[in-house]
Amino acid sequence: MRHTFRYLVPSAPDAGAEVVLSADDAHHLVRVVRRGPGDAVELIDPDGRLWPARVVRTAPDVAVRVAVGQAPAEAPAAAVT
Repeated sequence: MRHTFRYLVPSAPDAGAEVVLSADDAHHLVRVVRRGPGDAVELIDPDGRLWPARVVRTAPDVAVRVAVGQAPAEAPAAAVT
């Protein structure tokens, strides 16, 4: 089972929108975790909602497309002790 990586976005994306990742996130996605076109990721908006997405390109910039037909999910709450 592959891990789904999550990347922060500055605002809630629209379904079907293409989102370009920041330089640091792009480096992480391509060079560190070695993901490429077709791989699943999740985007996290400022309100903590998760948006499923797929990598669409890795050059000249890294872009992902937000899934169509899926509502964003709330991020799981972490237990505070």
